[in-house]
Amino acid sequence: MSKRGDINLDDVLDFYLTSIEETGKDTLDEMIKQYPQFEDQLRDFAAFRNIGELTADRVYSAEEEDLVKARAVSAVQNVLYQRRTQTTKRAPRERGSVIAARAKPRYSDRSTDAKAAPEQTKAAKHRARRHFARAVLSAEIVERLHNEPTFGRVKHHKVFHICEHVAQLEEIEGEYQRKAAGPLDHKLIFSVEDELQRQKWFETYELASYGHGYRQLSKAGGHRIYFTRWWPQKGKTVVNLIELMRPWTTQQCEIFSTVYAAWNDLVISGKPVTDDLIITEVLERWHEKKKAITEDRWRAAIAWMRKKGFAPTGFGRATIINNTPL
Repeated sequence: MSKRGDINLDDVLDFYLTSIEETGKDTLDEMIKQYPQFEDQLRDFAAFRNIGELTADRVYSAEEEDLVKARAVSAVQNVLYQRRTQTTKRAPRERGSVIAARAKPRYSDRSTDAKAAPEQTKAAKHRARRHFARAVLSAEIVERLHNEPTFGRVKHHKVFHICEHVAQLEEIEGEYQRKAAGPLDHKLIFSVEDELQRQKWFETYELASYGHGYRQLSKAGGHRIYFTRWWPQKGKTVVNLIELMRPWTTQQCEIFSTVYAAWNDLVISGKPVTDDLIITEVLERWHEKKKAITEDRWRAAIAWMRKKGFAPTGFGRATIINNTPL
């Protein structure tokens, strides 16, 4: 079942900007096909973005163009907010009037917004780069493991979580919740799968038995140039982790990922780290389904991690329990 309805407007606009930067062409039609629920907002954004090209009488600096992009994001957010909060019917108006009304600030109040716009632009670019880095890491994992009989969406996500934290990939910034199968960033996993398909690297498909698998598309392997560029030093650690977990069952990956996150949370919070406290986090403060795995297996995993040098260091964000950060 498609989860694209869970993607929000910020993400889609970021994906659109990233695709333009990566491909060097306008991918508006492709984005609309992938996210039809945001067609109006995407068209508004694209039209606003192109106003300078259509009407400018001089070449604008990079700073000014960044300002326009930031205002475009803000304009679309305003349009969406107005549509959501309308309480009475209003006569329909041409899309061009919305764009024109928001084009004026580019010339009339640049000094007023000049301080705020760079921060908005910086945040948008950061989200776009983070999104692409996540997709590249995902592609490396899927490229290496997609033919394994034990590999599906759940194992994919657990391997992803471990790679981010053990290799300390600052670009990923996962926000994981304590769910039945271990740490889960629901938004992350579905957004990267969308990007894998958009880049023509991989697509998901439903397995005959249960869950989802991955199959190669025409440009599979194209992520590798970005992978080596993003992590020239840490890439080896990522590859070693992927290969370590290659033969593991999904449940083994779940145990490793869950223990790592629970242990890491204790480090982040400054609490003492003992085997008993890690077990308490897993069996009493995680999800009821964790109790289906015997305590002996959890303790064995902790001992193995200590022996192999996988003791967490407090890297990243603490997991979220009951929608509240630990």
